[in-house]
Amino acid sequence: MPGPERLDPPRLALANLRAKPYRSAGLALVVALSAFVLFGGSLLSGGVKTGLDSLAERLGADLMVVPRGYADRMQAVLLRGEPSSFYLGADLLERLRSVPGAARLAPQLYLASLDDACCAYPIQIIGYDPETDFVVPPWMTANRKTRPNPDEIVVGSLITSPVGTKSSFFGDLFRVAARLDRTGMGFDTSIFMPIDTARGLLRKGGRSSPLAEVPEASVSSILVSLEPGTTPLKFMGDARRELGREFQFEFVVARDLVTDLANRLELFSIPLILTTIFVWLGAVGILFLFFSVLANERKRELALFRILGAGRSRVNRMILWEALILSGSGAFLGLAAAAVSVLPFQSLILESAGLPYLAPGFAGIAGLALFAALASLAIGPLASLHALLRNGRREIYAGLRSGE
Repeated sequence: MPGPERLDPPRLALANLRAKPYRSAGLALVVALSAFVLFGGSLLSGGVKTGLDSLAERLGADLMVVPRGYADRMQAVLLRGEPSSFYLGADLLERLRSVPGAARLAPQLYLASLDDACCAYPIQIIGYDPETDFVVPPWMTANRKTRPNPDEIVVGSLITSPVGTKSSFFGDLFRVAARLDRTGMGFDTSIFMPIDTARGLLRKGGRSSPLAEVPEASVSSILVSLEPGTTPLKFMGDARRELGREFQFEFVVARDLVTDLANRLELFSIPLILTTIFVWLGAVGILFLFFSVLANERKRELALFRILGAGRSRVNRMILWEALILSGSGAFLGLAAAAVSVLPFQSLILESAGLPYLAPGFAGIAGLALFAALASLAIGPLASLHALLRNGRREIYAGLRSGE
């Protein structure tokens, strides 16, 4: 007669699963799919939510003034850093100062360039005024240089050039003076320099192109921070009434942009959440059927275990261990697959959706992985409850007579 150690529940469970390797592997893959969807989906939706919160908190401006017809291009620059070049009338900045309700105005100038030394693909150059800009400096920590020299640049967090190295634009070398904190927006792949320096590059790069016709004092966008009590609607109405005939411009309202992104996030998240729930419940259902059928097929086997000295609780622990091994191995495979296929490509996966994305840190990723692991690990035990209850009510003699 086998000793107690031969009836050890974990050992028996592992032997039973090894006896049917293909069936066990298939069930583990069902759990793996659930873990993959849970971890990957939570990672993507959580990153977009964090990026949207970051955008709403740090956008800084109430309004953005852009050339008429370029609101979508402005959003592409802001959200994805897509290289663009467009320009407002040269005198619009000064004329906007006369419109009541503007507390601060900050010009920015956009150039599209190719930086062979840095990235070898088109990047967005943004010229900003260090004296008046209130959007870019907040992304720099207190110990970083917020007013670069004319020959210095500030790079986004995803630009690979280390601080202190030099990069070439239109034949001129610039020293990387600082890096921006991660924003989850197009700032991460953009390069910033003083606006006067950017204007010099504009003139230098445009000698034989349409850029040569752009007036020297032109800007691409004007960021507007409103005075308390002034609504965006009132300021836009006053600006259009006073300047609309002379200049071709339109407004991008920061609050509307965030609201639009929130709506797109909802459209993105709801199908993802529903898919996650469906996959998880499907995994529970498949394993539930497996353990129910298995319990019916193994009546004689379980009764023999009882005769050999395995008590009812030990047999139940064996069934529970089978469920835990299947769930545990499946959870590990699913998390590993998500880590390999989702983690390295998070921003690329969501780039086509046009949503800001800020990847969680190590603690956030660990928390999401733990959640997905626990939820996937619970699938097996939950699915085996019915089999455990049936075994608890079955008598030894009835089990031995089954199938006769």
